[in-house]
Amino acid sequence: MDDATKDIPASAGALAFPRLLLLENRKAGGASESGIAHRLRDTGREVVAPDTSSIEEACAVVRKKSGDVDLIVVAGGDGSVNGLLSCLMEASVPSLVVPRGTGNDFARSLGIPLEGDDALSLLDTGILADVDVSFANGKPFVNAASVGLTAQVTKYQTPEQKSRFGAVSYIVSALKAVRLTRPFRAEVFNLDEPGAKSLKMRCVQLLAGNGRYFGGGMVVHHETRIDDGRIYLYALKPASTFALILHGPLIGLGRVDLSPEAVVASGTGFRLDTRRPLPVHADGERLTQTPVTFEVKHRALKVLASKEFAAP
Repeated sequence: MDDATKDIPASAGALAFPRLLLLENRKAGGASESGIAHRLRDTGREVVAPDTSSIEEACAVVRKKSGDVDLIVVAGGDGSVNGLLSCLMEASVPSLVVPRGTGNDFARSLGIPLEGDDALSLLDTGILADVDVSFANGKPFVNAASVGLTAQVTKYQTPEQKSRFGAVSYIVSALKAVRLTRPFRAEVFNLDEPGAKSLKMRCVQLLAGNGRYFGGGMVVHHETRIDDGRIYLYALKPASTFALILHGPLIGLGRVDLSPEAVVASGTGFRLDTRRPLPVHADGERLTQTPVTFEVKHRALKVLASKEFAAP
Protein backbone atom coordinates (compact mmCIF):
# COMPACT_ATOMS: atom_id res chain seq x y z
CA MET A 1 0.00 0.00 0.00
CA ASP A 2 1.42 3.41 -0.91
CA ASP A 3 1.47 6.63 1.08
CA ALA A 4 -1.80 7.82 -0.49
CA THR A 5 -3.72 5.07 1.31
CA LYS A 6 -3.05 4.30 4.96
CA ASP A 7 -4.69 2.96 8.09
CA ILE A 8 -6.35 5.54 10.30
CA PRO A 9 -4.70 5.78 13.73
CA ALA A 10 -7.21 4.83 16.43
CA SER A 11 -6.80 3.77 20.03
CA ALA A 12 -8.80 3.48 23.22
CA GLY A 13 -7.19 6.66 24.48
CA ALA A 14 -7.90 8.90 21.51
CA LEU A 15 -10.67 9.23 18.96
CA ALA A 16 -9.88 9.37 15.29
CA PHE A 17 -11.27 12.60 13.80
CA PRO A 18 -12.42 14.28 17.04
CA ARG A 19 -13.89 17.33 15.27
CA LEU A 20 -16.47 16.83 12.51
CA LEU A 21 -18.35 19.07 10.10
CA LEU A 22 -21.68 17.50 9.11
CA LEU A 23 -23.38 18.47 5.86
CA GLU A 24 -26.74 16.74 5.58
CA ASN A 25 -29.12 16.67 2.63
CA ARG A 26 -32.36 15.66 4.30
CA LYS A 27 -34.17 15.57 0.95
CA ALA A 28 -31.81 13.04 -0.68
CA GLY A 29 -33.69 9.86 -1.55
CA GLY A 30 -36.80 11.28 0.13
CA ALA A 31 -35.15 11.01 3.56
CA SER A 32 -36.32 13.00 6.56
CA GLU A 33 -34.31 14.09 9.62
CA SER A 34 -31.90 11.25 10.32
CA GLY A 35 -30.56 12.18 13.73
CA ILE A 36 -27.05 11.51 12.44
CA ALA A 37 -25.66 14.50 14.35
CA HIS A 38 -26.82 12.93 17.63
CA ARG A 39 -25.24 9.60 16.69
CA LEU A 40 -21.96 11.32 15.91
CA ARG A 41 -22.01 13.24 19.21
CA ASP A 42 -22.76 10.01 21.07
CA THR A 43 -19.30 8.79 19.98
CA GLY A 44 -17.71 11.60 21.97
CA ARG A 45 -16.85 13.73 18.96
CA GLU A 46 -17.40 17.44 18.52
CA VAL A 47 -19.88 18.00 15.69
CA VAL A 48 -20.62 21.20 13.77
CA ALA A 49 -23.96 20.70 11.97
CA PRO A 50 -25.00 23.94 10.25
CA ASP A 51 -28.49 24.44 8.87
CA THR A 52 -27.94 24.95 5.14
CA SER A 53 -30.61 25.09 2.45
CA SER A 54 -28.47 25.05 -0.69
CA ILE A 55 -25.22 23.75 -2.14
CA GLU A 56 -23.91 27.31 -2.19
CA GLU A 57 -24.52 27.72 1.53
CA ALA A 58 -22.95 24.34 2.28
CA CYS A 59 -19.83 25.21 0.24
CA ALA A 60 -19.53 28.53 2.07
CA VAL A 61 -19.53 26.62 5.37
CA VAL A 62 -16.87 24.20 4.08
CA ARG A 63 -14.59 27.07 3.09
CA LYS A 64 -15.10 28.76 6.46
CA LYS A 65 -14.88 25.73 8.75
CA SER A 66 -12.60 23.17 7.04
CA GLY A 67 -9.53 24.52 8.84
CA ASP A 68 -11.18 23.94 12.22
CA VAL A 69 -12.29 20.30 11.76
CA ASP A 70 -10.67 16.93 11.08
CA LEU A 71 -13.27 15.44 8.73
CA ILE A 72 -16.26 16.55 6.65
CA VAL A 73 -19.21 14.15 6.81
CA VAL A 74 -21.54 14.41 3.81
CA ALA A 75 -24.89 12.72 4.39
CA GLY A 76 -26.53 12.61 0.98
CA GLY A 77 -26.63 11.00 -2.44
CA ASP A 78 -24.50 11.30 -5.55
CA GLY A 79 -26.12 14.62 -6.47
CA SER A 80 -25.10 16.09 -3.11
CA VAL A 81 -21.53 14.87 -3.56
CA ASN A 82 -21.42 16.31 -7.08
CA GLY A 83 -22.62 19.71 -5.93
CA LEU A 84 -20.01 19.86 -3.17
CA LEU A 85 -17.09 18.48 -5.21
CA SER A 86 -15.33 21.75 -5.94
CA CYS A 87 -15.25 22.91 -2.33
CA LEU A 88 -14.41 19.42 -1.00
CA MET A 89 -11.38 19.29 -3.32
CA GLU A 90 -10.26 22.66 -1.97
CA ALA A 91 -10.71 21.64 1.67
CA SER A 92 -7.70 20.81 3.81
CA VAL A 93 -9.37 17.75 5.37
CA PRO A 94 -10.82 14.46 4.05
CA SER A 95 -14.50 13.62 3.59
CA LEU A 96 -16.75 10.70 4.54
CA VAL A 97 -19.92 10.04 2.56
CA VAL A 98 -22.87 8.59 4.48
CA PRO A 99 -25.20 7.31 1.72
CA ARG A 100 -28.62 8.96 1.68
CA GLY A 101 -29.49 8.84 -2.02
CA THR A 102 -31.08 6.38 -4.43
CA GLY A 103 -28.03 5.18 -6.37
CA ASN A 104 -25.13 5.92 -3.98
CA ASP A 105 -22.60 4.96 -6.65
CA PHE A 106 -19.75 7.03 -5.21
CA ALA A 107 -20.15 5.24 -1.89
CA ARG A 108 -20.17 1.89 -3.72
CA SER A 109 -16.90 2.75 -5.47
CA LEU A 110 -15.31 3.35 -2.05
CA GLY A 111 -16.73 0.21 -0.46
CA ILE A 112 -18.79 2.27 1.99
CA PRO A 113 -21.67 0.36 3.64
CA LEU A 114 -25.03 1.44 2.22
CA GLU A 115 -27.35 0.28 5.01
CA GLY A 116 -28.53 2.68 7.71
CA ASP A 117 -25.65 4.56 9.29
CA ASP A 118 -23.15 1.68 8.97
CA ALA A 119 -20.88 4.10 7.12
CA LEU A 120 -20.14 5.76 10.45
CA SER A 121 -18.14 2.70 11.48
CA LEU A 122 -15.46 3.88 9.05
CA LEU A 123 -14.63 6.67 11.49
CA ASP A 124 -12.74 4.02 13.45
CA THR A 125 -12.09 1.25 10.92
CA GLY A 126 -11.65 2.94 7.54
CA ILE A 127 -8.66 4.09 5.52
CA LEU A 128 -7.72 7.41 3.99
CA ALA A 129 -7.59 7.35 0.20
CA ASP A 130 -6.97 9.86 -2.59
CA VAL A 131 -9.40 9.30 -5.48
CA ASP A 132 -9.80 10.67 -8.98
CA VAL A 133 -12.17 13.39 -10.09
CA SER A 134 -13.07 13.76 -13.76
CA PHE A 135 -14.34 16.84 -15.56
CA ALA A 136 -16.83 17.48 -18.36
CA ASN A 137 -16.07 20.87 -19.90
CA GLY A 138 -14.40 21.80 -16.62
CA LYS A 139 -17.28 20.66 -14.40
CA PRO A 140 -16.34 17.88 -11.93
CA PHE A 141 -17.95 14.47 -11.51
CA VAL A 142 -17.02 11.29 -9.64
CA ASN A 143 -19.12 8.50 -11.16
CA ALA A 144 -19.86 8.70 -14.88
CA ALA A 145 -20.89 11.26 -17.48
CA SER A 146 -23.16 10.18 -20.31
CA VAL A 147 -24.84 11.25 -23.51
CA GLY A 148 -27.86 9.44 -24.93
CA LEU A 149 -29.49 6.47 -23.25
CA THR A 150 -28.11 6.85 -19.71
CA ALA A 151 -28.62 10.61 -19.84
CA GLN A 152 -32.28 9.95 -20.68
CA VAL A 153 -32.53 7.60 -17.69
CA THR A 154 -31.34 10.48 -15.50
CA LYS A 155 -33.96 12.75 -17.08
CA TYR A 156 -36.75 10.33 -16.19
CA GLN A 157 -35.47 9.89 -12.62
CA THR A 158 -37.86 12.40 -11.06
CA PRO A 159 -37.99 12.85 -7.26
CA GLU A 160 -41.50 11.40 -7.30
CA GLN A 161 -40.36 8.26 -9.13
CA LYS A 162 -37.36 7.81 -6.82
CA SER A 163 -39.60 8.14 -3.78
CA ARG A 164 -42.16 5.68 -5.16
CA PHE A 165 -39.87 2.96 -6.53
CA GLY A 166 -36.56 3.48 -4.71
CA ALA A 167 -33.61 1.75 -6.44
CA VAL A 168 -36.06 -0.03 -8.80
CA SER A 169 -36.81 3.37 -10.31
CA TYR A 170 -33.60 3.02 -12.38
CA ILE A 171 -35.07 -0.04 -14.11
CA VAL A 172 -38.36 1.74 -14.76
CA SER A 173 -36.54 4.74 -16.21
CA ALA A 174 -34.18 2.54 -18.26
CA LEU A 175 -37.06 0.69 -19.96
CA LYS A 176 -38.65 4.00 -20.89
CA ALA A 177 -35.33 5.41 -22.14
CA VAL A 178 -34.65 2.36 -24.33
CA ARG A 179 -37.96 2.92 -26.12
CA LEU A 180 -37.54 6.66 -26.64
CA THR A 181 -33.81 7.32 -27.13
CA ARG A 182 -32.82 8.12 -30.72
CA PRO A 183 -29.39 7.40 -32.26
CA PHE A 184 -26.94 10.26 -32.73
CA ARG A 185 -23.74 10.73 -34.72
CA ALA A 186 -20.60 11.15 -32.64
CA GLU A 187 -16.91 11.77 -33.24
CA VAL A 188 -14.48 10.87 -30.45
CA PHE A 189 -10.90 12.14 -30.15
CA ASN A 190 -8.45 10.47 -27.76
CA LEU A 191 -6.50 13.34 -26.17
CA ASP A 192 -3.66 10.96 -25.30
CA GLU A 193 -3.07 10.46 -29.03
CA PRO A 194 -3.35 13.94 -30.61
CA GLY A 195 -2.22 12.75 -34.04
CA ALA A 196 -4.43 9.68 -34.13
CA LYS A 197 -7.49 9.34 -36.31
CA SER A 198 -10.79 10.16 -34.61
CA LEU A 199 -13.48 7.56 -34.12
CA LYS A 200 -16.76 8.27 -35.93
CA MET A 201 -19.92 6.32 -35.20
CA ARG A 202 -23.68 6.29 -34.78
CA CYS A 203 -24.62 5.38 -31.24
CA VAL A 204 -27.46 5.48 -28.72
CA GLN A 205 -25.25 5.77 -25.68
CA LEU A 206 -21.81 7.14 -24.86
CA LEU A 207 -20.50 6.97 -21.32
CA ALA A 208 -17.29 8.28 -19.74
CA GLY A 209 -16.64 6.62 -16.39
CA ASN A 210 -14.51 7.96 -13.56
CA GLY A 211 -15.60 5.66 -10.73
CA ARG A 212 -16.45 1.98 -10.80
CA TYR A 213 -20.23 2.29 -10.57
CA PHE A 214 -23.07 4.27 -12.13
CA GLY A 215 -26.86 4.05 -12.39
CA GLY A 216 -27.44 2.47 -9.00
CA GLY A 217 -24.80 -0.27 -9.06
CA MET A 218 -24.01 -0.92 -12.72
CA VAL A 219 -20.29 -1.35 -13.41
CA VAL A 220 -18.53 1.04 -15.81
CA HIS A 221 -15.82 -1.51 -16.67
CA HIS A 222 -14.67 -4.61 -14.82
CA GLU A 223 -11.12 -3.19 -14.49
CA THR A 224 -12.14 0.29 -13.35
CA ARG A 225 -10.98 1.82 -10.07
CA ILE A 226 -11.72 5.34 -8.94
CA ASP A 227 -8.02 5.94 -8.24
CA ASP A 228 -6.44 4.56 -11.44
CA GLY A 229 -6.05 7.92 -13.19
CA ARG A 230 -8.07 6.85 -16.23
CA ILE A 231 -11.42 7.51 -17.86
CA TYR A 232 -13.18 4.46 -19.31
CA LEU A 233 -15.33 5.30 -22.29
CA TYR A 234 -17.80 3.10 -24.09
CA ALA A 235 -20.35 3.66 -26.83
CA LEU A 236 -23.32 1.49 -27.79
CA LYS A 237 -24.28 1.30 -31.44
CA PRO A 238 -27.95 1.41 -32.50
CA ALA A 239 -29.82 -1.86 -32.06
CA SER A 240 -33.35 -3.11 -31.56
CA THR A 241 -35.10 -2.49 -28.26
CA PHE A 242 -34.81 -6.21 -27.49
CA ALA A 243 -31.07 -6.21 -28.23
CA LEU A 244 -30.49 -3.15 -26.04
CA ILE A 245 -32.37 -4.79 -23.18
CA LEU A 246 -30.14 -7.85 -23.58
CA HIS A 247 -27.15 -5.54 -23.05
CA GLY A 248 -28.37 -5.00 -19.48
CA PRO A 249 -26.43 -7.89 -17.88
CA LEU A 250 -23.22 -6.98 -19.74
CA ILE A 251 -23.50 -3.35 -18.63
CA GLY A 252 -24.35 -4.38 -15.08
CA LEU A 253 -21.24 -6.57 -14.87
CA GLY A 254 -18.92 -4.09 -16.56
CA ARG A 255 -18.37 -6.37 -19.55
CA VAL A 256 -19.91 -4.28 -22.30
CA ASP A 257 -16.58 -4.83 -24.07
CA LEU A 258 -17.83 -8.34 -24.89
CA SER A 259 -20.66 -6.95 -27.01
CA PRO A 260 -20.19 -6.56 -30.79
CA GLU A 261 -22.46 -3.52 -30.52
CA ALA A 262 -20.04 -1.64 -28.26
CA VAL A 263 -16.86 0.39 -28.69
CA VAL A 264 -14.61 0.64 -25.61
CA ALA A 265 -11.55 2.81 -24.90
CA SER A 266 -9.63 4.21 -21.94
CA GLY A 267 -7.31 7.15 -21.42
CA THR A 268 -6.77 10.36 -19.49
CA GLY A 269 -8.92 12.49 -21.76
CA PHE A 270 -11.39 12.46 -24.66
CA ARG A 271 -13.28 15.01 -26.73
CA LEU A 272 -16.75 14.22 -28.00
CA ASP A 273 -18.36 16.10 -30.87
CA THR A 274 -21.96 15.56 -32.02
CA ARG A 275 -23.83 16.97 -35.02
CA ARG A 276 -26.20 18.83 -32.73
CA PRO A 277 -25.76 19.83 -29.07
CA LEU A 278 -26.82 17.06 -26.69
CA PRO A 279 -27.11 17.22 -22.89
CA VAL A 280 -24.37 15.63 -20.77
CA HIS A 281 -25.46 14.21 -17.41
CA ALA A 282 -23.23 13.05 -14.56
CA ASP A 283 -23.86 11.91 -10.98
CA GLY A 284 -27.58 12.39 -11.51
CA GLU A 285 -27.24 16.00 -12.64
CA ARG A 286 -27.09 17.81 -15.97
CA LEU A 287 -23.58 19.27 -16.20
CA THR A 288 -23.11 20.61 -19.70
CA GLN A 289 -23.74 19.79 -23.38
CA THR A 290 -21.77 18.60 -26.38
CA PRO A 291 -19.23 19.28 -27.70
CA VAL A 292 -17.61 18.12 -24.47
CA THR A 293 -14.08 17.42 -23.29
CA PHE A 294 -13.58 14.76 -20.62
CA GLU A 295 -10.44 14.95 -18.49
CA VAL A 296 -9.31 13.32 -15.24
CA LYS A 297 -7.42 14.77 -12.29
CA HIS A 298 -5.59 11.92 -10.59
CA ARG A 299 -6.20 11.54 -6.84
CA ALA A 300 -7.72 15.00 -6.49
CA LEU A 301 -10.05 14.22 -3.58
CA LYS A 302 -9.17 12.83 -0.14
CA VAL A 303 -11.84 10.56 1.34
CA LEU A 304 -12.48 7.96 3.99
CA ALA A 305 -13.08 4.51 2.47
CA SER A 306 -13.45 0.92 3.64
CA LYS A 307 -10.38 -1.29 4.08
CA GLU A 308 -11.71 -3.44 1.22
CA PHE A 309 -11.17 -0.48 -1.12
CA ALA A 310 -7.40 -0.83 -0.73
CA ALA A 311 -7.50 -4.45 -1.94
CA PRO A 312 -6.19 -4.90 -5.53
